[in-house]
Amino acid sequence: MNKKGTGGATIGIFLGIFVMALIGGGMLWLNFTQQTALTEPTEQQLATTQETATVVGQGLKEGNAATVKYKAQDKENAGKAQVAPSLYVENGDLLIEDATSLSASSTTSSSTTVGAKLRAVAFNSNFYGDWKEFTVNAETYPITLDVYNITPSLKVLCYYQGSALGTGANDACNMTLASSQTDTFDYMKIEVNASNRAFNLKQIGFDQIVGTNLTITMTGNADWVQNSKGQSVPGVMSETTSRPKRLKSTLDQQFVLPNAIMLHGYDSIRTPLIKVETDGDNPLETMTVYFLDESKFKSSVSGNKILSGLEDDATSPADVGASDYTIRMNIN
Repeated sequence: MNKKGTGGATIGIFLGIFVMALIGGGMLWLNFTQQTALTEPTEQQLATTQETATVVGQGLKEGNAATVKYKAQDKENAGKAQVAPSLYVENGDLLIEDATSLSASSTTSSSTTVGAKLRAVAFNSNFYGDWKEFTVNAETYPITLDVYNITPSLKVLCYYQGSALGTGANDACNMTLASSQTDTFDYMKIEVNASNRAFNLKQIGFDQIVGTNLTITMTGNADWVQNSKGQSVPGVMSETTSRPKRLKSTLDQQFVLPNAIMLHGYDSIRTPLIKVETDGDNPLETMTVYFLDESKFKSSVSGNKILSGLEDDATSPADVGASDYTIRMNIN
């Protein structure tokens, strides 16, 4: 047997195995390195990926220029017709749109930035308006604002012993008092007598004609009858000493709801019982009854803020919303 030849062969075999193992290990290391490079990005790659995710995930980048396109729709109109009241937009403490005219046929553009948190409303002497708060999350952002066409008139009827005193839209409330000089109306019914109008009722005031000495008591729950929605109780109607400045010398008594009630087409409010007392000095005691609405206005003293009230806050206040609506109350 040739032991030398056999030993050489054995060494050759082991040498071959070693070389193959070395090559195979190198391949495995290369493959691992490539996989690691694919699954573990560099800090620069990671930062780029995160930035891209922020931008692409939101569809845009905060701070970019953006345009809000505004329009207003009349919620009292069956077709929600587009109308043209004035636009007011708040960005924090800034009034960035101030009585901007809207269009009845197209949108009105307003420049802002992506991410801006805005509050917008549209109103004028013909329309009440609802606030809408939103965050601009697109470079072109459409907004539709809800407004309500203000009624030019109301239908007010006084009910006494179960019957209405008159049938017209503004018939006087005529009552003959008992010998005690005290009597009670069941209630006054205040109705928006049109299908496409609104009235934002807040207060009812009584103005006694000179020489009249009447006392009205009207404290208790009012009933809010909503067209096709049934009846609810908006709260207690109570007497207040707070009067609009422009009517301070006119109104003798005033009664207020805790919150203004928006009456829509054929909605109505029924007041609590109305107790009437007189001293009996005159054969006919007469009062004018005022129905006052609350509406928005631009403040002239509070940093251009949009506020709500029965009148604006100018030095000589002006009525806002609907014109004061009145009826007569005659007591014999």
